[in-house]
Amino acid sequence: MAQVPRPSRDEFYGRYPAFIDYKKNDIETRLLEFFARDDTVRKMIWAIEDFDAAPLAAVVRDLDRILEEVLLKRMTRRELARNHRVRQFCGALVCYILSLHGYEPDRSSRTTVTRSKYFRSTTKYRRLM
Repeated sequence: MAQVPRPSRDEFYGRYPAFIDYKKNDIETRLLEFFARDDTVRKMIWAIEDFDAAPLAAVVRDLDRILEEVLLKRMTRRELARNHRVRQFCGALVCYILSLHGYEPDRSSRTTVTRSKYFRSTTKYRRLM
């Protein structure tokens, strides 16, 4: 696999300004760190290429654990499960990280997420031509 491009906070918030309130807080730090890790990126690309699956499916258990570690200090499990904004932030991070590797969302292909406490559906991705 080629050298993994390093994500930039400034570039991410340039593309997704709606999430600027997450900048440099503990949620953003842990999630950006997680999604930028080489092994996380490899798992997501593996899900796309080898299984025609959504990238989130390959990392959702780890992601659930991180969300619980960071967010259950502030909210209940029920509030976390209903927090659409955190899930949207995760989706934006996945989209940004995978775009650095030449993938784009396949907007016509949504899929159900299994084995997750907090995610119900996600978008599949495809390689840019």
